[in-house]
Amino acid sequence: MEENINVAEILKDKPQGTKLYDLLRNIDVELDKVHTTVAGTYIECTSTNEVGSTLLFDYSKLGTEESWLDGLQILLPFKEMRDWSKLAWNTGDILVNKDGNAHVIFEGFDDDTYETFNG
Repeated sequence: MEENINVAEILKDKPQGTKLYDLLRNIDVELDKVHTTVAGTYIECTSTNEVGSTLLFDYSKLGTEESWLDGLQILLPFKEMRDWSKLAWNTGDILVNKDGNAHVIFEGFDDDTYETFNG
């Protein structure tokens, strides 16, 4: 079974407005903030509907519906990219290719798809 990734830990230092994807609702959402309370940690995201209203969605620290830690992970980095480890990269991180013969200092992603980056 796949290891549970603490999505809240990855997102806690990301800027407000970071683009993410909600698999359950098939919509793009934006990170608002990561909350830590006595009841636990959760991720708050927003989205704007077709009439311009702002919608608020809460997810567990694992990216599942809030309070459903054993549920399906529905909060994803991007519709076509589900690898949270890439979003954990920070400016200045040193990335090494699988053969170990190339090293790159990570500067940031080119866009909100998180598919290509500058280094």
